[in-house]
Amino acid sequence: MFNPTVGGWTIDVNTSGMPQSVATAMADLEILGATYTSIAYLGSQDVKGAVKHAVLASQTITDIKGTTNIVILEFLEKDGKTTLVSIDPVLSEGSQCGGTEIDVKTDIPKSLLLIFNKVMEGFVGSKVVPFAYLGSQVTTGVDYIFAATVTAVTPDADTTVSLVSVNPLTKEITFQTILG
Repeated sequence: MFNPTVGGWTIDVNTSGMPQSVATAMADLEILGATYTSIAYLGSQDVKGAVKHAVLASQTITDIKGTTNIVILEFLEKDGKTTLVSIDPVLSEGSQCGGTEIDVKTDIPKSLLLIFNKVMEGFVGSKVVPFAYLGSQVTTGVDYIFAATVTAVTPDADTTVSLVSVNPLTKEITFQTILG
């Protein structure tokens, strides 16, 4: 279990399940023009007598291309009812040259973990644990994009969920906090 912060998110990533109330709300989710598939339950937050839940999900737009994006769905659970309260974009698929190609894998292939670990070799200051591969983007070489928990290596550090992009050619690592 990770450290909660007062009023903040308790990060508790799970790629194989989520609280039943959230699972039911996800199953009942009907939004015209898009479908949603859970990638991982990210955690919860206490909010004035209610609980907010965050789910990382792929969003498939009902268009001719079947465009896929990565979003965070936030649900509010109060008085026995769980309702979707927001859809926050995290990563958008791009069709232009160099655009992001979404290819979600929660069981990260060994070849991609080797790339991640090789680029992260020698990185200090935070413990970075990938839990899903989200896709890639052609830049100078290829940026491989992972969803990961990130915890600073200091006493009582909070954990965040970030997009972590690694490029084996340039050895570049970028972080984008998406929850925490």
